[in-house]
Amino acid sequence: MKTKEAKTRNRGVTLIALVVTIIVLLILAGVTIATLTGENGILTRAQEAKNQTENAEENELRKLTQAEAATHLENYEYTDNSTGEEKIVTIPAGFAVSQVEGENTIKGGLVIIDSKGNEFVWIPVSRKNFDMDFVRRAGYREGVLQDLSNYGEAIATGINTNPEVTESKITQSEATEMYQSVYNNEGFYIGRYEAGKDSNGNVVIQKGSDVYNNVRWSRNGQMDETSEEIANEVDGKSDGAIELARRFDTENEYTTATSTLCYGVQWDATLAWIDSDYTGFPKDSRGKGNYNEDENTGLWKGSIALTGISEDYKVNNIYDLAGNVREWTMESYGKIYRVARGGNYTATGYVSPTSRRDYTLPYYNFDYIGFRITLYL
Repeated sequence: MKTKEAKTRNRGVTLIALVVTIIVLLILAGVTIATLTGENGILTRAQEAKNQTENAEENELRKLTQAEAATHLENYEYTDNSTGEEKIVTIPAGFAVSQVEGENTIKGGLVIIDSKGNEFVWIPVSRKNFDMDFVRRAGYREGVLQDLSNYGEAIATGINTNPEVTESKITQSEATEMYQSVYNNEGFYIGRYEAGKDSNGNVVIQKGSDVYNNVRWSRNGQMDETSEEIANEVDGKSDGAIELARRFDTENEYTTATSTLCYGVQWDATLAWIDSDYTGFPKDSRGKGNYNEDENTGLWKGSIALTGISEDYKVNNIYDLAGNVREWTMESYGKIYRVARGGNYTATGYVSPTSRRDYTLPYYNFDYIGFRITLYL
């Protein structure tokens, strides 16, 4: 009898020991997992170290590209045969093709960098299909195409397709030259980032910059940027997006490339190159930009981000085409409005996708409106 009781006690002790052992193992496992995967865990730190190493390598390659760019005193040709079909792109003087992996093919977004670190991406436009490819397209708002009938822009003849708007001689000449250049060279360059501002207030096209926002369309706040008339609402002193964009090439000593404020046709050609059907990214840009993504409340819970802040907001090597800030273009609406494209941090990617048009008085400036610069050869 005693032997039987002893065996029972022994089994009880054995079970208790087993349970205690399991508990201890679970605790140790939890500590181990936390050590490996926690916020300051080994795996997290290892990933951070890897990212830092990769970023350092990329930065070094960008610096090498900048140094190379300084040696290019004339245009040169860059051959891309990554798809098996040889394509040649003209690189403007003062630029070099990025040496960073993934930034040197036309299909993926060919990135060029100048000696100061400003970056642009090549947008191919077929000469064969020029009249069909280099056109303005109706944008989307809440999944519905917007009516283009009251919108216009200076085209290859320099004349605005909106009969209510007479463009300045400067704009007429610029539009004619730009269209001819895009046709001859089968493409143009667009700023990889929204226009940013450095510590001295100069315009830069670089990652991690403060967005150049709160800027009017034109210095004088008028539809005609050369008009002598000054609106009562503006001080007439600060340059607008159009002046800042046009002066960018001179300030950076470009000798073979001309900078402009992005034309609507260039914006649409860029989106069509990214999405040839024009019904994906251009129609619904959720997850591809700095938005207020709460579709239900519509609350303004976001804030403006630095240029190129997230890799999630990169499409074909171009950052922030959707979200963050809307961007002034050369488009017009009616008789008294200029047009900003895309979404902004107060909106959502479905209501305000990257193709959306919003018309605004040219003397207005808001924190959610900036601009983007393009180059033609």
